[in-house]
Amino acid sequence: MSPSNDKGKRKFPPRKKATAKAEPEPQTYEECTEEALSLEDKGDRYRDGEKARRFYERACAMYERAAGFKADADVLYNWARLALLLAEFSNPSYSTSEKATLFTSAIAKFRAVADLEPQNADNLFNLSQALRGQAELILDPQEGQPGGEGNAVKLLEEAGRVLDAVFGLQKQESDNSGSTATTHHHHQHADDHGEFGGCGTCASGGNEMNVDAQPAEGGLSNEEEYTTVAEIHAVTTDSLIDTLNTHAQVLSMLSREIAEPESATLFNMALSKLQTAAEYAEKGGPECKTGVEVQMRWAEVLSDRADVLAQNMGIVNRQLFQEAIERLDHALHLQPRNAEALCDKGDVLCSYVEALRHQSAATGMVQGGSSSSSAPTAEVDMNMLYAHAIDAYSAACTIEPSNGPVIVKLADVLLLRLVYIPSLAEKKQFALTAAQNYQRALKLKDPNADTVNVLLHLAKALSYLDNKEEEMKYVIGQMKRAAASEGGAVGDDLDAVVGWREGVTDKAWFQQLVNGM
Repeated sequence: MSPSNDKGKRKFPPRKKATAKAEPEPQTYEECTEEALSLEDKGDRYRDGEKARRFYERACAMYERAAGFKADADVLYNWARLALLLAEFSNPSYSTSEKATLFTSAIAKFRAVADLEPQNADNLFNLSQALRGQAELILDPQEGQPGGEGNAVKLLEEAGRVLDAVFGLQKQESDNSGSTATTHHHHQHADDHGEFGGCGTCASGGNEMNVDAQPAEGGLSNEEEYTTVAEIHAVTTDSLIDTLNTHAQVLSMLSREIAEPESATLFNMALSKLQTAAEYAEKGGPECKTGVEVQMRWAEVLSDRADVLAQNMGIVNRQLFQEAIERLDHALHLQPRNAEALCDKGDVLCSYVEALRHQSAATGMVQGGSSSSSAPTAEVDMNMLYAHAIDAYSAACTIEPSNGPVIVKLADVLLLRLVYIPSLAEKKQFALTAAQNYQRALKLKDPNADTVNVLLHLAKALSYLDNKEEEMKYVIGQMKRAAASEGGAVGDDLDAVVGWREGVTDKAWFQQLVNGM
């Protein structure tokens, strides 16, 4: 008999794998809250991604189940806190309608806690964040609801009133006793999953001091036992500054949606909050972290006001833009490797250019000059401002080399600068650097990236380079496939400024590829 390569049949049946016994479903309030804390801890370990989000969703559902047994302030607060965290979750993010539902859920529960514990400043602060988040979602140009501005204004007005109450409670406690601490039972997040900061116990983390229950001798470890944790945190100078900064941001947002002269009044109120925050920050010394934060928020409010004047009244207020830049330069002097401040500086510089461009296009001149002499000055100004923006974004990318949105901003500014460069050789150099950065951003595969327009801008950058026709065809093909699968508009504000290299759009292959887009 010839040998066979077949190993033959097993002599014994395969061994059955031991199956883990299913954990019994929590049946009491205490079991539900312990399970919720356990799931939340698991989410914290992953920080972001699908697994983290699933653990947070399950924890949220478990808090809901606990509320069925006893809807007290603790469980409602934690349920609301997780709903807010999920609404802000970005990797992966929810659909617009899902985010709106989560914000609505969080707001309702924070309000319920406020009815039960009207003096709970942490709960009120988080209520303001949920109100602000819902307003931002409504006003978002890509995700927003057309005609929802009136509702957004109401949400922001309520957020402002709530923050007034928060600061009043904090100030009263601080004045009564610098060491007085408030206690609230909840589970603290180990990481910040959202864009909002917090006062004391915020939805996405905070500055609290943990007082964890220690396991009994010979008992379960912290990995195996979950108990409600009492968070003890005194009102600090940082808490007061955080609240004032946040209130200034809310007032600034509101000023963008309100007509003059009320808009100017809200702007001045925001500056007043920041002035008070700066006075508190001075107590912490020149390198106080919250002092840097005050400078950054001040720059944001100034830039917002400059944008309002430019967009609504056609006025380029150079003083506001320049003071915003100076505030950010001061923050960077104190913290040179602050990537957020560098990005903010790049954003302000780009807003400044946008204001100059619109005014120049509308009137043929900029503030303080005639049409014959000021148009060239505006072009020089815009070129210089873009150069500074490139420097700021480049520095931020050096600090955070995997920050996809900032890499795209850098590439966009490099491409925009082509408009103000007469030399073809220089245009090619900027286009090459822009293309390299777009490719770098695409490799990161950011799930929240506007892939369609990144590919469009990459194709435009390639059009200014020699011998890139085949690569352009490939990129445009990718863009069409992405547009078909992801949806969304093809083209944005950049495309209204930067065109294709002369002659490209006349080619037959180009017209065939972009036909119908």
